[in-house]
Amino acid sequence: MPEEKATLSKQPAPEKKSDAAKLPNAPPKTEKPPDKNDGIKPASAAEPQKPEDKSGTPPPAEVKKADASGKDSRKDTVPTGDVKKPEASVKSPPAPAEAKKAALGVEEFSRQARYSFFHSIECDKIATAHSLSDNAETLLFRLARGTSLKGACAIPPTRNKIIRPLINIASGEIRDYLNEHNIPYCTDSTNTLNDYSRNYIRNVIIPALKKINPAFESNASRFIESALTDEIYLEKQTSSAYDKVCLKNVIICDALKKYDKAIINRVIAKWLDENKVPVSSCNLYKAKELLYISSSFSAGRGQDIVSEGGVLKLAYKKSLEDFEFIVDKKIIPVKEFLTICEFGCKRFDFFCDCDKIIGNVNVRSRMPGDSITLNGRGCTKSLKKLYNELHIPANERTEIPVIADDFGVIGVCGFAVSQRVAVNDKTQNVLTLNIRTEDLLNE
Repeated sequence: MPEEKATLSKQPAPEKKSDAAKLPNAPPKTEKPPDKNDGIKPASAAEPQKPEDKSGTPPPAEVKKADASGKDSRKDTVPTGDVKKPEASVKSPPAPAEAKKAALGVEEFSRQARYSFFHSIECDKIATAHSLSDNAETLLFRLARGTSLKGACAIPPTRNKIIRPLINIASGEIRDYLNEHNIPYCTDSTNTLNDYSRNYIRNVIIPALKKINPAFESNASRFIESALTDEIYLEKQTSSAYDKVCLKNVIICDALKKYDKAIINRVIAKWLDENKVPVSSCNLYKAKELLYISSSFSAGRGQDIVSEGGVLKLAYKKSLEDFEFIVDKKIIPVKEFLTICEFGCKRFDFFCDCDKIIGNVNVRSRMPGDSITLNGRGCTKSLKKLYNELHIPANERTEIPVIADDFGVIGVCGFAVSQRVAVNDKTQNVLTLNIRTEDLLNE
């Protein structure tokens, strides 16, 4: 589940004369403490109360969050004694559905939603309950996915208004303190489920590593601190080099090649990021190659990276939506078409049964909701899924012409034809198209 366990802090409000700060279902001291893998949320840092107190005082405000099933399972408690309670009520968004719309995982969407809510409250600081254990989890999670030195720095102690005062304390120590002082806390009911990668790391991987070395979490913390120190130094060196080799938004190749490989990588990454080009491992590798040769490649988002005259620069492409395709269209009797195909059907970018076309034919870029019923397979796929299946890089998809009639998509240039208009033994006339797209580059 998401790593964030957040509470808010501001200038202390006048102390309320309530004699209880107990959460619903808070565990009595006599009960078994919650599982050590569960997250921790102090109910009130200002005035802890014994679990036995049953004064009936209303509980603090709760911010509910949705789990993967869409149900509210997580409750991050906001102490009313420390922060001014927002007037508006807080409702959980339908996380799975909204995450899908945003093209994000449920965890990442929920994380962004939480921080958006906290930032919407006027406050001096936002204090989260991230612990040393959370930091160790984050380090392993990022290493498993593949990360850089910057990613290995894990969760920073501070970021703008966000502070993490418990980042160097293990979750077990925090839990022991709360139990010792009879401070109620709530837990995330999904933390024991291993359906999420982070939970699996917490419940399975870290306990296994602690068997090898009980001090794993503290050792991981020292590594993170070391990585952060190195990262700060390298960033300073990168900024200095960037100012010297990047002039008028182009990189002087010979100047950059004099630096160490680590600085070269970072300068190129910084240049790509500032120009809103995807900073992928593929783009980084190809861009570094262009320091030594004159060539170019498509970097995505309508941009090419070009090396010529000793400089690395960007060339912008026209959007396909604004490009007027040059289309050669012919209608050929099926007998003539078959004869031509015997000598090379590759001369046609696209062909179909002319008599099955509904209305007009147009060539365009992909649009949201486009789908096609594939010839010979009888199944309907969105173009997004089709491109995924064909392993077409995301940065090339906007450059693929889509052929459609008034009813819908009838083909994807060079890749697919709709079953509805496919040529068969009953076809009388064939429509052939040759589509020119080589003029897209804006010189």
